[in-house]
Amino acid sequence: RTRSTRTRSSSFAFCLVLLVVAISTHPLGREDVRRELLEGEKMFEFSEGRESHVAPALAASNIDKAKVGPRILNDESNMYYTKGKALDRYAIRPYDDTLTYRNIDSVEPSLVPSNVSTWILPNKMLHHTRNHDSVILENGRKQQLLVNVLGRHNRHVEVMDLMTGEQWARSTQGLDPAGWPLNDLNHVYTVLVNSVKNGTLNGYGPDESGRKKKELWLPCGFKNDRVKMEKSVHYARIVDLETLEIRSGPKLPYSGGACVALSLEIIRGEPPMICTFGGTIDSHESGKFLPYSSCYDRLRERWWFPFGKLPMAFDHGSVAFIPPRRCQENDPGRIIILNFRTESFGTQRSEMMAYDLPGGGWDLEQLQGLDMEESGSWYIYTNVSYGGPTDRANCPRDASGGITANNGRDIVNFGGIYYDFPNGNFRATRFSTIRSFDVCKKTWTVVGDLGVQTFAVQTTASEELQISVTCGGEARNSGYPGMNSPWCIVHRLGSNRPIENRHGAPAIGISESNIWSEIRGRARY
Repeated sequence: RTRSTRTRSSSFAFCLVLLVVAISTHPLGREDVRRELLEGEKMFEFSEGRESHVAPALAASNIDKAKVGPRILNDESNMYYTKGKALDRYAIRPYDDTLTYRNIDSVEPSLVPSNVSTWILPNKMLHHTRNHDSVILENGRKQQLLVNVLGRHNRHVEVMDLMTGEQWARSTQGLDPAGWPLNDLNHVYTVLVNSVKNGTLNGYGPDESGRKKKELWLPCGFKNDRVKMEKSVHYARIVDLETLEIRSGPKLPYSGGACVALSLEIIRGEPPMICTFGGTIDSHESGKFLPYSSCYDRLRERWWFPFGKLPMAFDHGSVAFIPPRRCQENDPGRIIILNFRTESFGTQRSEMMAYDLPGGGWDLEQLQGLDMEESGSWYIYTNVSYGGPTDRANCPRDASGGITANNGRDIVNFGGIYYDFPNGNFRATRFSTIRSFDVCKKTWTVVGDLGVQTFAVQTTASEELQISVTCGGEARNSGYPGMNSPWCIVHRLGSNRPIENRHGAPAIGISESNIWSEIRGRARY
């Protein structure tokens, strides 16, 4: 390009920035943000040529055969995840959504240099999505399978092999007992566990072939894609990771979307329970925020309430399990809930709620005496002060990704959104920041950048490859259907922060299983 061309482009970009600033200083209300989101939904309907709640090709088949693939990178001399589109976060300043995604679309993937920390995988996901969740299943360097689960405008469970680039997907038809589609779920939080066979005490463990089946539990979420039309579901969903099929789970003790969840060994020596915290009942926009927690006992097929009532009702948060003795020798295992909001379109909270786990767990007698309305032993772990949305390290945010590093000493946070009201005007700030919270020092540090400002994401990580992966999310002004990003962003934190797979032991070291061939064989037809 000639210098004069660059100058004209710079002038255009500068004028565009002035226009954005002028618009942003106009008195705005929450309705403007809702209108912006609804415009994105209309774009989805127009580009897809169908109502947003109708999943593509579901009437004809359980599988979207036109898109399943497999897609494999032609050049296999290097592992797929080491190739992509390097992101230079200084390329466009001030940040511009449209130009950023246009650049991403135009750049050809190549081998990523070792000094690059953030890049986008070469191929788009099969189905654009946000408000979904992701998990990486690890089999050393033989297989590293990235699984993306449902989300807004997405009816599929899809898999990407990070070593080969192969992709495939499956969409399940069917209804839950309330008559709602099994594959219509957004604002989900996944819990990965080994299957409990037949729900019996002696059924825990490998099946007849010696293989431990893997399941993803989705204990909360909303149905309906359209903004202002979401409703919280009444039944959990369970994904069979050998078939990618979804089945209905137990009825929820309270109907909530946008909760956080963990698998926790509540009764010592028994399979972990599926534990949920917070969420919003009924409407995503006007529903009641929940201060409740509950744990599903898969052996006895019932809910317990070991953690009681939380000090704050919340949704759109993150949760982390911190192992015992992380900071001090006598430290218990600990749950920390952070990056949440307590009202619709309200300013996100800087407090972190914590619960210290009893060393011996609970027994049945104790559990039988606990009620969901009884206040639990929660406390405020810390409340970090901040200087508004320009404080990239300390400003709270929600709808962001989260993993742990350094054996739980660091909680690493990706992207997110922050709402505030300067001079009484509503403002939404999206983040590209990657930041790390030291649970011992109780301080935040900026450690990287996603290259795009986004939220409505979940981040997963590979312990073997030492990379985090953040797929999908909101892609404002991108031109993508539904404002859903089709890309997966990879980030290397560095050797000083070894990262953990947030789905724990069930996601790692399963080389004795033939889950890989099972998934491939059953998900294509």
